[in-house]
Amino acid sequence: MTQSQEYTPEHHYADDEIDLRDLVRAIWDTRVPVVAAVLLFAAVFWIGVGLFGAKQGVTYHWDALVQFSFTGVQDGEYPDESPFSSSDLLSPVVLRRVYEANNVEDYGLSRADFSEALSISAHAPNREFVVQRFRNRLAREQLSSAEIQELEEQFRDALDKASRGQARLSLTLRAGPLPRGGMLPEAIARKVLLDIPREWARYMTEEVGVFATDISLYSVDVLESSVLKNMDFLVAYDVLKDKFSLLSHNIEQLEELPNSANVNDPETGYRLSDIRALASELEEFVLQDTLSPTLATGVSRNPQLTIRFFRNRIDELRRQRDLMQTRAERVEQTLSDYNRSPQVVGGSAQGGLTLPEGMQGGGGTTIPQFGSDFLDRLVELGSDSGDIEFRQELSRERLDYTLQAAELESEIDRLARLIEMIEQQAAGEDAVDDGLDPDEMASELSTRMDDIMGSLRELFAASGRIAERMNELRYGSQEAIYNISKAPQEASMSAMILTRNNLMWFVLGSFLVAMVTVFGVFLVNMVKQRRES
Repeated sequence: MTQSQEYTPEHHYADDEIDLRDLVRAIWDTRVPVVAAVLLFAAVFWIGVGLFGAKQGVTYHWDALVQFSFTGVQDGEYPDESPFSSSDLLSPVVLRRVYEANNVEDYGLSRADFSEALSISAHAPNREFVVQRFRNRLAREQLSSAEIQELEEQFRDALDKASRGQARLSLTLRAGPLPRGGMLPEAIARKVLLDIPREWARYMTEEVGVFATDISLYSVDVLESSVLKNMDFLVAYDVLKDKFSLLSHNIEQLEELPNSANVNDPETGYRLSDIRALASELEEFVLQDTLSPTLATGVSRNPQLTIRFFRNRIDELRRQRDLMQTRAERVEQTLSDYNRSPQVVGGSAQGGLTLPEGMQGGGGTTIPQFGSDFLDRLVELGSDSGDIEFRQELSRERLDYTLQAAELESEIDRLARLIEMIEQQAAGEDAVDDGLDPDEMASELSTRMDDIMGSLRELFAASGRIAERMNELRYGSQEAIYNISKAPQEASMSAMILTRNNLMWFVLGSFLVAMVTVFGVFLVNMVKQRRES
């Protein structure tokens, strides 16, 4: 064979084929140690996974979908315009009450662990529809970069709004194969997920008041019968009169709301008109008849304290009367100056407001006496109203102040006459019959006043229930402001050993072990061959 024949391409390719076969044969010869190494790795790997899984435990997961149905939820607000977030369901107050109501502590789960096991996230059931709608717009329209950015902002807003109405409430717990605490029974876990939105609705409705009209109402707590028992009869009469005024305030506040005349108290069936009529009867006839002997004669168990109380009361009423009279005079002066002077504030000469001389600066004391709100009201009337409306409004305000001053003056005269009768009775003048002796009257009057307080308490409670009923009709009851669109089902369990990650790591580890074993065998064989040669 010549030299040219020894190095032809055919010989070169033949040599390559022989080398490849030798390589495959050499790798095949390592099959036994490779299989042994992989089996050893598999045993170590799965034993380790089993021990780690036993330590971590199985994960149990429950969830429920909560749908909110109150006004303002799409804007992220409660009906009273305070901010709303689905995370409010997991507030500490709500979780504490659910934790205690279900006796979770008995199952070995601390309050902190219970709180960490719960989570809530926004849920958009129509998310795919929103995504597809914006994808179609992007594919159909040729948009500039600025338009694309604007479209992305619209997409985020639409997705955020779609997810405000629903939330996914989840409970995740771990339990190992060995008995240990910290695991809830299936029924308790489901009940917890149902109790959380129920307790949230009750708390936000009854205590926070976000589902109530923003009006000021007095509750039945303003009545304290034990205080009246220690008072003189005449003082108790005035206190009760004030309580009737508070009830009238409740009725007036509720009557300003729409459809208030048609709402009944769910317990008694009373309407606001019924409560007003019953309160008037109770005040004008029952109360007056009960204390008429003492009111007519001035009989008092403690004349000195009673006189002191009424004199302080007169001083307070006089200050209020003087303020009302002064306001009426200022409004009258404003109206008079408006009619005759061209100097205006906040408008033209025909529609503006003329300030009286005492209100036009120069270091006067009107603002400290009446406050800036009173003057702002006068300026507002002059600038926002026409000539006729402005005069009529001023005339009405003057009349209101005058009537209030007259009512206060009448009350002052009544108390002054009552003080005079008490002083005469204490001095021994105009002695009363034995039947009107304070000591003998005490028991009967106390009983009748307790009856009056009980009736008054019932009317206060009825007005409060009517307010609650009106809130329910307007915003919905506690059960109507949310609903469970998907109730919690049987717990889903995560795999402890044959998980996707474990299988992926096992395959990767087995491949690396096989490669290392093959190269290790090659290296050992090379060392042996060198020693033999």
